[in-house]
Order: sequence, then structure tokens, then C-alpha cells
Amino acid sequence: MNYKASTVSSSPGQSGKPFGIFGNHQLSRSKLASIVIIGVMVSMTIPRAVESVEQSNPAQVEHIAQEMAFNTVRLTQKAEERLGIKTVAIERRAVNQTRLYGGELILPLNQLPASAERSSSKDNQSVFTILPLMTPADQIRVAEAQVNADGQVQAAKVQVQAAQVLLARAQRLLRDHAGSQRAVDEAKVQFRLAQGTLAEAHARRQLLGPPLLAIAVPDRFWIRVPVYVGALNEINRQQSARMELLGNLNGQMGFVANPVSAPPSSNPIAATVDLFYEVANSNKEWQLGQKVQVLVPLQQTGESLVVPWSAVIMDIYGGTWVYNRRAPHTFVRERVQVSFIHGSEAVLASGPTPGSEIVIQGAAELFGTEVGFSK
Repeated sequence: MNYKASTVSSSPGQSGKPFGIFGNHQLSRSKLASIVIIGVMVSMTIPRAVESVEQSNPAQVEHIAQEMAFNTVRLTQKAEERLGIKTVAIERRAVNQTRLYGGELILPLNQLPASAERSSSKDNQSVFTILPLMTPADQIRVAEAQVNADGQVQAAKVQVQAAQVLLARAQRLLRDHAGSQRAVDEAKVQFRLAQGTLAEAHARRQLLGPPLLAIAVPDRFWIRVPVYVGALNEINRQQSARMELLGNLNGQMGFVANPVSAPPSSNPIAATVDLFYEVANSNKEWQLGQKVQVLVPLQQTGESLVVPWSAVIMDIYGGTWVYNRRAPHTFVRERVQVSFIHGSEAVLASGPTPGSEIVIQGAAELFGTEVGFSK
């Protein structure tokens, strides 16, 4: 269909000029409507096409990094010998897990220092040593009370000896017909009263516990370990613990501390319960009240991957790795997660499969070769 351009006169007597296709108002409206519809369709089609492309390929990666590919180190036989590389098979076995707590050395309930006199009344049986720590002023007052109690015990012993001498003298005079039975009876009463006074003095001294100001160092200590009540079910109270001194920079294995039974002791404010272990002080090098660290055994949790601690290396971001010998002179760095350290071994939460050959000597040299700061 052919459309002719209409002419419109601006004024009478002036010739009309064509407006082109927009001369006809009805025709221009239909064309404008068509243009708008086409634009809307195009605008709706393009995002759908882009969205379909994104759904089919959501990420564009030129090279996908594989840990097994970029961290493989191949050495010559001579280089491996020069680095002194040694391997061991990783294994899965049961390991007694431990947890670190703080402890304090106290006197055992059934032992006095060597300088203290032992008696048949067992003055050393006292709950004083498991009470919470007192202030220095309280300790001085208790030490003074212990000195007074010791003096009363000595005085009572002197009275018993004097009453015993008087009784013996009265009995001898009665045998020689120079005394009376009344004197003997009175001497017996005085002797029994002296014995009762001595027993009372021993009982009072027993309540005050071992001497705080003793000079001699005991040959064994108890360790008081406060434990949060919510963690008691996780602790194996039947097995021995390991005590280590604070600042153990020499890597000593520590000392065996055996569990002992003691009267209940707790701290309600801190929600802790005290566990007690006994450790030998054969070298007389520890002091009463000394703070120590104790590795308390936990309940058995099953088998775990175990490797020597020397096989684990750590990168600058804190990641832990081991080198796995996949083939002769070929080593692959694999990521591991260390649960805890048990002596000279590392217990892993995840790592290579059991039986894999793990580098235990020369792992640091391999890491230096891989990252480029060692050739």
C-alpha cells in the first residue's frame, strides 16, 4: 500500500510543504506503536539470552588449580640422599587424648615433712591442705596457730612424763610401806588427766594440718587440679596424668602423676571441682604451692591417624601439611588437620590414607625447595 505525504499550509496563500511519513497523524501513531512493541520485545529477549548463557556456564576459569598437580616435588636420587629424606607409613590407632590444665603442688593428707614429728594420733590427717588458697595474712595466722598447738602438745607431753614419775614414786613408796594407797590413787588420776590433755592437744593440732613453715621439702606432693564441672564426664579419672613444669623449654616428657582419693573439694564461684594426683619429688626440687601444668587423660575416642610431629610442616597462613611419597623420588604435599599433639606424635583429624609413606625427616627442606627459598 502506497501512502502519499500530506501537505499542510501554515497560512493562507502559502504553499504547503510535505511532512513526510508523519504527515498523516493516524499513520504515524501506528508506526510509533510498532516501534515501541519491537523495542520492548528486544529488551526482554536480550536479558533472557544472557541469563541462559550464565546458567549454562556460571564461572569462567582459565586454569583450575589442583593441589595434586601444583605441589609435586621430584628429586634426583642424589638430591634425595643429600637432603637425608626418611619416610614412615602413616597408621591409624587408638591414642589417649589429653587436655592441659593448671595445677598446684600441695602437701599430701597422709604425710608430714621429714622435720615434723609423727605420732600415733596421726596429726597429719587434715582437710586443711585441700582448702582454697588463703591470703598471706591468713597463712601467717594459721602458722602462728600451728606453733601454739605444737607448744601445747609439747607441754602436755611434759605433764604426762611428770605424772608418770609421780605415779611410779607413789607406787614405790607403797611397796616400801612408806606411802599410802591414797597417794597412789591420786597419782593415777593425775597421770590419766595428763594423758587426756595430751590427746586433746594432738586433736587440736590435727585440725591445723601440716606445718606451713616447714623447712624440709617433702619427698612427694599432691597436685590439686581444678576442672570445670561440665568437663568432668570427658576426663578419665582412673588413668595417670603427666605433670610438666611451667616454661618447659627443653621438651621434657614430664613426670607421672597417679590419681589419688581425697575428700571432696570444689569452688562454687568458679564452678570447678578439684582432682588430685600424686607425684614423687625424689630430687627435692619442687616447692609447696608451686604452679604446674598437668596433661589430664580423656575418655577413649576411638582410632585416629597418627604421624610423628616432625613430619608436619606449617605454612605462613597456619596451614598444616605433610609430604607423601607417591612414587620413587616424587613427593606430594597434602593438607592435614592436627587434632592434638601427644608426646612426639601428631594425631590428625584428617589426612592421607593409612599406609601412605610420609616424610618424617627432610620435610622442611622439601618445603623450601617447593616454594623456592631453598635450592
